[in-house]
Amino acid sequence: MNDTTENFPENVFLVVNSQLFTIQKTVTNIGRNPQNDLIINEPGISRVHAEIRYEDGKFLLNDLGSTNGTFVNDTLVVLQEIHSGDTITLGRTPILFIDRSDSPLIRQAMDSTASLSEDEDFTNPI
Repeated sequence: MNDTTENFPENVFLVVNSQLFTIQKTVTNIGRNPQNDLIINEPGISRVHAEIRYEDGKFLLNDLGSTNGTFVNDTLVVLQEIHSGDTITLGRTPILFIDRSDSPLIRQAMDSTASLSEDEDFTNPI
């Protein structure tokens, strides 16, 4: 794995059952087992169902041999790059993947504001 937590993107989330889960590690395990990072107690989800990995600047969804499969945007996958707005489905549970740094507009805004000094006045509306 070429990425460490030092260059791990901020503001990456999963929305599951109206709850927000922040992805903060290069590998996030999902399943019913309490040892997983994201635990979803649903019979159609395997104990160790899938993982999301951050590798070479991309997020990858990897099915870990689950019984019922892993879907991205209604397509059965084994290993799939995922992008902001994709819907991952495990069992009957839809999971929305949100990477706020994945938007070209957000990247452009982050790049253009990176050089601004901290004493700039941002209180006036545009």
